[in-house]
Amino acid sequence: CLKNMKNWIIKIFAFLSIFAVLFLMSSCFEEDDVPGGGIAPPFGELNNNLSGSEFALLQENEDNDFVTLSWPEVDFRTTKPVKYTIELGFAGENFAKAAGIVTQEDITSYNVSVLELNAAMINLGIEPGKTADVEMRVRAWVDFLTDPSLSDPVSFKRTPYLLMFPP
Repeated sequence: CLKNMKNWIIKIFAFLSIFAVLFLMSSCFEEDDVPGGGIAPPFGELNNNLSGSEFALLQENEDNDFVTLSWPEVDFRTTKPVKYTIELGFAGENFAKAAGIVTQEDITSYNVSVLELNAAMINLGIEPGKTADVEMRVRAWVDFLTDPSLSDPVSFKRTPYLLMFPP
């Protein structure tokens, strides 16, 4: 009987020890681990140098910049790095189907090349040689626990090309 009691005391002690460790670990999270309670801060203005003209993308220009986007830093009030993803989607569809062009940490501007835009358009399912109404936006995010902050979209019409090797 004494041996059974000793086993029960060991089990209870082990259980309480595990509970204490878990409790102490949960109190180690700082307030900024889930910034803003999961609510996204406002994005700010997305600046771009897009003209309103419509034109076809050309493979011989693939190394050229298509557009330069710039924006103010989005403050999630956290020490974690803020990631920025430039997305492309069909105009008027609220990015229901989106293609990511690039994701980088702690940037406030990016030059999207003709090659990057062409690849994103093809990834969206736009056929080479067909003009499409598309939108581009920037998504700022920290982690999957926090809502992203989204820029207003920039709309334009472009025609992707069929990538030929060698160019």
